[in-house]
Amino acid sequence: MFETASGQQVNASKSNIFFTPNSAPQHRDSICNILGMIEASEGSHYLGLPNIIGWNKNTILGFIKNKVITRLNSWHDKFLSRANKEILFKIVVQLLPTYAISVFLIPIGTCQEIEKLMAQFWWKTNASKELGSNPNFVWRSIWGAQKLIKLGANRTIKSGTTTTILNHSWLPDNDQSYVTTNNPGLINQPISSLFSVESDSWDYDLVCDMFNSRDASLILGLPLSTTDADDCWSLTSETNGSFTLKIPPKVKNMLWRILNNCLPTCLNLVTKHVNVSILCPMCLSQPENTTYALLHCALAAECWNRLGINRPTPIATFASWLEHVFSTMPTEDVCKIIMQRGQPREEARWTPPRRDSFKINVDAGVKVGEGIAGLSSVVRDDEGRVVAAANRYVQKNIMPLQEELQAILMGLQAGIQRSLPSFSVESDCLQAVHLVMHEKEGCRDVDGLIAQIK
Repeated sequence: MFETASGQQVNASKSNIFFTPNSAPQHRDSICNILGMIEASEGSHYLGLPNIIGWNKNTILGFIKNKVITRLNSWHDKFLSRANKEILFKIVVQLLPTYAISVFLIPIGTCQEIEKLMAQFWWKTNASKELGSNPNFVWRSIWGAQKLIKLGANRTIKSGTTTTILNHSWLPDNDQSYVTTNNPGLINQPISSLFSVESDSWDYDLVCDMFNSRDASLILGLPLSTTDADDCWSLTSETNGSFTLKIPPKVKNMLWRILNNCLPTCLNLVTKHVNVSILCPMCLSQPENTTYALLHCALAAECWNRLGINRPTPIATFASWLEHVFSTMPTEDVCKIIMQRGQPREEARWTPPRRDSFKINVDAGVKVGEGIAGLSSVVRDDEGRVVAAANRYVQKNIMPLQEELQAILMGLQAGIQRSLPSFSVESDCLQAVHLVMHEKEGCRDVDGLIAQIK
């Protein structure tokens, strides 16, 4: 009938017959013999497509993904530019599944796997897998700064389960934050193995036995967190968890004017035809230029002496002297000098708490000449009478901010242990108070203490 209606002849050797599962075997054989064709078996193909589609379409149509993998693998050894890759994707890879898509509805999972293969080939490069084949300037800048950031990054210990003793930097030492002890028993061991089983503290005997004196002193000085949160990376000396250097604009403007000789000194004013004396108005002994006003004048010399900075002689210019200071002094000391404020501090006065309440004043200090720091707390009622007082020594291997936070924690514990009905804790460290009252949880080296306080 088909041959008569279409005028075409059926090629029996290239034709197959499909039967439903309910067809009897004898009926299948009889029909195949009459038509001179064979039965279509499972796994047979016609024009590159499967004849029988089962329930698992991702497996049946997986040959499309295999074709894409084979073609992409043949391009790996070629040096292709970004434009060449784009042309090959549009002309070759995207045309491979075109015929199959015109016949079958391709599953979403298969399409996503093909897209993933194309994306991997697009970004992959033998030179640098992480950097990418054609990174932009911003990504190159971020990638180039990773070594610098790692120098100032440290692990903040919380649960201690995700930080290893020897493979991570976690000790509170800016010069060497890695463990220097060479002990085979510490290999691949988490920091939590050093915790005491009975309390939330270090196992003193274990730490002293396994580490050298330097490492043991640093470890025992680290405060532990009572939370089960995972350890995280934090930037050392940065309380907000961000890599920042905040210098007020007025300071930067002042430095720029000094280095460019733009200060209104007497000599500069005379140069601009202003009718003033060229002598320094403070000492009236020498002509006032930038170098004299900021270094040689008696008042300026006294200020530098109070900061503990020597002024070498002779001094060519203030700029050369400043460059000498920046190159010879530690960076931390330089920043302190730049941020130094000359306003006198107001005298602190104790204010009583509200009626029938108590106030706990806490503070931390360092004992000069010894490697220990002291924490103290004083409990007073609303009339100023001392109810209780306590002090405790800790290892002086942590930052001053951590000491102040430990003092606040000790004050809270003192109020809870004495069952005070109502009390407040007062500290003279504004930075510590701000962190406890306003800052959200982040990745700082003091987060463990802040969590215990809250």
